[in-house]
Amino acid sequence: MGYRLARSAFKPIRPTRGRMASTELGITLEVNETRLILRDVPTGEELLRQGEAEFRRERAARLADAAEFRAELDRLKAELEALKERTAPR
Repeated sequence: MGYRLARSAFKPIRPTRGRMASTELGITLEVNETRLILRDVPTGEELLRQGEAEFRRERAARLADAAEFRAELDRLKAELEALKERTAPR
C-alpha cells in the first residue's frame, strides 16, 4: 500500500488491477513475484533498470542467432538427404 500527500494529510493509494499509480512521476508500480515493475503511464512500457535493456537486447540477438543456426541446420539436413537419395544404389 502506498500513500499520497493530499492537503497536508497522507491518503492511501488504492491499487487498480494490481498497480498503484504515481501521478507525480507518471508511472505505475506493480509487484511481480519478488520484483518491482515500473511502467510509463502514457505508453505502458516497462521502465528497465540499468543494464537490463542491454541484457534484453543481447538475449534477443542470441535467440535470433540460434533461430538462424537452426534454419541453416535444417537446410543442410535436407540437402544431405537429397544427396543420399541421388547417390544411393538402385
